[in-house]
Amino acid sequence: FFRALFLLCEVLCGAQMRIFAVSDIHTDHPANLQWVESLSSAEYQQDVLILAGDVSGDLDLVRRSLAALRSRFAAVCYVPGNHDVWTKYSRTGTPDMSSDRKLELLLQTCRDLGVHITPQWFPCNSPQKGVWVVPIMSWYHSSFDTEPDLPYNVPPYNVVMSDFARCKWDQVLPYEEWTAQSFDALNDVLAQEGGFSDYNCLCKSLRCAPRSETKGAELPEDENSLPATVISFSHFLPRLELIPEKRFLFYPNLAKAVGSSFLRKRVDRLRPHLHVFGHTHFAWDMTLDGVRYLQAALAYPEERRSRMPSLAIGDIERTPLLVYDSGESGNGGLVPEYDTRWCEHYRTHPRDTSNTQLAPWVPAYTPLSTERPRT
Repeated sequence: FFRALFLLCEVLCGAQMRIFAVSDIHTDHPANLQWVESLSSAEYQQDVLILAGDVSGDLDLVRRSLAALRSRFAAVCYVPGNHDVWTKYSRTGTPDMSSDRKLELLLQTCRDLGVHITPQWFPCNSPQKGVWVVPIMSWYHSSFDTEPDLPYNVPPYNVVMSDFARCKWDQVLPYEEWTAQSFDALNDVLAQEGGFSDYNCLCKSLRCAPRSETKGAELPEDENSLPATVISFSHFLPRLELIPEKRFLFYPNLAKAVGSSFLRKRVDRLRPHLHVFGHTHFAWDMTLDGVRYLQAALAYPEERRSRMPSLAIGDIERTPLLVYDSGESGNGGLVPEYDTRWCEHYRTHPRDTSNTQLAPWVPAYTPLSTERPRT
């Protein structure tokens, strides 16, 4: 306890600090659990970790993984992913508990372990004097996908995605919109837990300086200057441009189960310098409308073996990704953009949803019939 308190005081008193990010660590897989527990116990003791969801479907493994990370970093900031709220099924097919209850236990586990689920201010010896790290809760809904479907017989997303079988919510219908709205509403609750009246107040307050002056501050809507660096994060995607086009996806309807328009509104309102996300298991580092978006997913061991080029970012096979260093003189302490396969592609090939030619690695889905039905 006293060691952890001392290390946290070093961060809060303005020592040099780094922030690392990772998502989708999936410690149900022994190799991934080993990745977590093999991280240095000394290297990150003055640093912050952003963990953007999908730790494990097993609450005991979530607790073990978070405790291991908490012992290695001065602070850990976390949002749940879809796998984290999966429920176990008995032989009768009845869940042990609802996903709503699982989420409550998950958040309480974080509180018990000292893992941050509310907005946090980290002072450091940077020109900006510190960093705000803002978790944003979210869940996906199919209406987020506004790009045209491909003219092929692709299985429905609610049949393919495991969440529809592994999650059980107290509210049954309409499943997606209700779940997405419920998760989004939690952001106001957690903002209050963090000392703000609501999320709007949080957004306005972050345009002030030190934390002692921010809580409850009311500032004009057109106040755009952010004296501190602001990093937000979520598990799901706030923008559709953060996933390859459907013709490149092994499962083209994946876009219907990855993002949230409610989340997009939260990010747009906050206007962070960097937003970290997860879920899709594609390395990403791209700036859109003045906000930098980044994904550093550990993903499954078999994915690292079979398609590492699309996951490669920094040294993710060995360590979480460095995203902020208070010793960096420019760009608010954010490290320079990383090279990633898909972002390199989109720098030279504009997004073209009119092109429906499937990529060579995509299964040969049969085309939709163009014949008129006989009468």
